[in-house]
Amino acid sequence: AMLGVARQVPGAKDDGGNLTRVYYDMGNAITLLSKRIPMAATEIAALVEAGARMGIKGQQNLLAFAEATAAASAAFEIPADVIGDGMAKVANNYKIPIANIRELGDTLNWLDDNTQAKGADIIQVLQNMSDVSEKMSYRQAAALGSTFLHLGSAPDVAATAAKAMVGELAT
Repeated sequence: AMLGVARQVPGAKDDGGNLTRVYYDMGNAITLLSKRIPMAATEIAALVEAGARMGIKGQQNLLAFAEATAAASAAFEIPADVIGDGMAKVANNYKIPIANIRELGDTLNWLDDNTQAKGADIIQVLQNMSDVSEKMSYRQAAALGSTFLHLGSAPDVAATAAKAMVGELAT
């Protein structure tokens, strides 16, 4: 699992391909995090790798992303690597600062708990609605998308309908 971290985290390997202090510090931090949250260190490493692949920089940011995503993984019963990629893409598309990544998870969790939309489907809708991220916040997009999901639409149909509605309102 740490080889993925080594490939994605800048500075984890030197120019000769040797592992650096950044790599070992990240490994220690991941191990400590696995003792605090109910997730294996290998799964946390996969989340760190996903975050780094999406451009999240810095150990603290990567660990904050991993912790928030781990909570979402447990809440939505989605494998860590899948939720990690999904949340990283949403955060990137909607320009959500890593300091606010937990708020994204809380928003998704609230919608998952209070509508018939599932967290994984809402993430998929948010990814498919990324081209409207300049017109609305991720919270607004998630609420609109989950409304269509709640009405029985499939995630791709919900995203298409929500984008069309935003386009019409913008016009």
